[in-house]
Amino acid sequence: MVAVFMSSYLVMVINTGFAYSVGSLFVIIIRRFNTTRAEAATIQSTLIGVWLCSGTNIL
Repeated sequence: MVAVFMSSYLVMVINTGFAYSVGSLFVIIIRRFNTTRAEAATIQSTLIGVWLCSGTNIL
């Protein structure tokens, strides 16, 4: 039972960290793919939207 709790907690921590760290990749995405700010923001918005709709909303 403790292993299930710890593994679920670890998965949620990793997912939360990844969702919040996409903002730091924003400038890198713009430069690497030669996109506009609006196109790069679409990636971040989609990621956060899917993350929240999946039930992992611990904001």
